[in-house]
Order: sequence, then structure tokens, then C-alpha cells
Amino acid sequence: MQALHDYIIENKKPFNEKFDAGNGVELYGDKRFLFAKLSNRVATVVNVPLIGETVLKVGYQVMIDPTIYYSQYYEKFGKGENGYLQDREKGLYKIEKSMIVLYRETFNDEWKGFGENLMVEFLRKKQEKTAVGLILETEKVEYVKGFGKIVYDNPTINKMGVSIGDTVAFKPEFGVSFYFGSKELFWLRNRDILAIANQN
Repeated sequence: MQALHDYIIENKKPFNEKFDAGNGVELYGDKRFLFAKLSNRVATVVNVPLIGETVLKVGYQVMIDPTIYYSQYYEKFGKGENGYLQDREKGLYKIEKSMIVLYRETFNDEWKGFGENLMVEFLRKKQEKTAVGLILETEKVEYVKGFGKIVYDNPTINKMGVSIGDTVAFKPEFGVSFYFGSKELFWLRNRDILAIANQN
């Protein structure tokens, strides 16, 4: 199977049963309420588009926008069809370029921004710990709105002098919250970056 403009990816397990709550703790979750945390965002490229050039190759791993799975879940309740799902048994999906966020060649390689995608970690303003019961401790964190540190960059933004570790100002209204293990990152595109923030 090969498409003209889209990628064919494989993911036989679109949802996990548990999510990483941080500090080595894993919790079971219900897909009805925790789509974002339970979505398995890592897939494997099975075929690249017939038309156009791409840095991706068959066998590369990709980090994708998990919304492609949502209609598949609702399908069970007769609430619509999943236009991305191509072969349920093989776990094959057909997705457009815009739904691929990061990529890497092998499991041991670092993730890289695909196209003009990048990820930032919110800057923390304040952090307070509160004891709940005898064992659990909750954390109240405030973030500096519109500022973050780049965690995953891309070659295009590197040419503009921006790279991993830089603190940037961005348009928060255009970013998307993205769970990456136990961390909540912010998925942006190059055009959302306004400036490199003053480090002094």
C-alpha cells in the first residue's frame, strides 16, 4: 500500500492501558477521559508518499498527532468512522505530513522536529507541594505564559539561530499541549516563535 501524498504508518496499539505519572509511578486510566495521556503517539513508517521528497524512510519511527485514533475509539459506539485507519488488523493508518510531529531513524536516536515542528517545555514560575493523605503529594505549578525552553528543534529554525535549550517567546494560542512520557510539552511550529528570550 502506497499513497500519492500521504504516509502509511503502523501502530497496532493506539491506546495504552497505563500512563506515566512521573517519579516512576504508572497509573491505569480510562480512555473515555484520558485520551491525551493514553494515546500511543509512536508509530513506524511503512511507506512514504509517491510524490515529493521526504527525509523520512521506511522503518523510521515517528511521533504523531494522536487525534487520528479518536474516531476509531468512538467507532465502537456507532459515532463515526475513522478516515485514517486503513487496515485494523495490521494497525495501518494513512496520514498527511502535517500530522507527523517528530521523527527518528532508530529507537536509540534523538527525536528531531519534522518539517517546521518543534517542542517546548513551559517555563515554571512557581511550584508548591501539598501533602494529600499519608502517601500522595500533589504539585501546584504555575507557568510563565508564552515562554518556554526548546526541547526538540528542527533544521529550519536552527538556520535562524534557534536551537535546543534556547528560551523563546511564542504565541500560546497556536500551540498544542502534547504529553511526552510524564512531561507535558507544547507543540509549536516555527511561525509561532516570536523571539529568543533575554537570558540575562
